[in-house]
Amino acid sequence: MPKVQVVVPTYNHAPFIAETLDSILAQETTHDYQILIHDDASTDGTREIIQDYAKRHPGRFECIFQEENQFQQGCRIASLVWPHYKAQYIAYLDGDDLWIRPDKLQIQVDFMDKNPRCMISQTHSIFFNSNTGETIEHFPPPGKRGERTCFENLAPGNYLLSSAVMHRRSALPKLPSDFDEIGFGDYAKFALIARKGWIGLIHIEATKYRIHDKNMWFGKSLEERVAKTQIVQAYVAKYAPKPFDAYWKSESTGVPLTAEQQIAGNKARRLRNGVDEILGVFQKPLFKIRRLIGI
Repeated sequence: MPKVQVVVPTYNHAPFIAETLDSILAQETTHDYQILIHDDASTDGTREIIQDYAKRHPGRFECIFQEENQFQQGCRIASLVWPHYKAQYIAYLDGDDLWIRPDKLQIQVDFMDKNPRCMISQTHSIFFNSNTGETIEHFPPPGKRGERTCFENLAPGNYLLSSAVMHRRSALPKLPSDFDEIGFGDYAKFALIARKGWIGLIHIEATKYRIHDKNMWFGKSLEERVAKTQIVQAYVAKYAPKPFDAYWKSESTGVPLTAEQQIAGNKARRLRNGVDEILGVFQKPLFKIRRLIGI
């Protein structure tokens, strides 16, 4: 059983997919990992490139090849690949992005092992122009670079980049049955995962996000992005534990939190943080013991 599965969703990424896969295969780790690829019926030769890699690296790949494009039929790719998750940790790398540090996986696994209450973590990323190689911006943006944030901090908007993320499979063993009804899957699934603990930011720049004319998210207008974000905020509010559901409802509707809701949220936050600290005191010695005996 691999400790990590690296999920690679791809569609018509023939110009990029080889570089993406090479950046995964360059990872230097002390643990086993599997590359789980979902190709959504590419028509540009992406599938053949993947098949060649899988043939040259037997046992490293699990490939899902669709004969018809599932996204265009309203299916969320996450719903299709989630039943294939079996590792302790799940990482992601889109088929047109890449990792730029060979120790990215190792550092992230060590961080998650050391912090059992961290449900999801990410590294810093570089957004770059695919045509020129020019750096466009560094991610996450200023103001979203806290080493430890929580579920309700995600309510104003997503600051987690899929290709930089790793999460615990146990934090969300399966997706809700209505998950396909929303149009912005990454934001929703990361929020659902973050309900169970805290979000970690590892201060290394390890991921490059490619900006090109076929980017699904950046190709949308600002109005479309705002509308989709509000749909996710309303969706997550349905699954949010009280009193934190109020944060998500407030963001989706534009109605500010009441004084009572703010007091309840602050009280629940202090209680949760106290529980996390107590659990951390007991869990960190267990982590050291596991490292010593190699489990």
